[in-house]
Amino acid sequence: MAASLIHNRANIPGQNTLLCVVYVQRQPEATRSTEQIRVDLTQAIQAHLLAQGFNAMPLVNVIVLEPPAVKP
Repeated sequence: MAASLIHNRANIPGQNTLLCVVYVQRQPEATRSTEQIRVDLTQAIQAHLLAQGFNAMPLVNVIVLEPPAVKP
């Protein structure tokens, strides 16, 4: 997993925006769809950050990467 976080000054009054891009690799034994993995992780990350009480609105984009179908 790799993540990139940017605390950005948005033009939205009263909102501090935290932009998060998270890259994860699908595990071979994963049975959930790529979309379900993305939705579940997005919700979990946003909930965790909000529960920490940070004065920021976490906007999260999770990207699920697939390994190549052909091994070198």
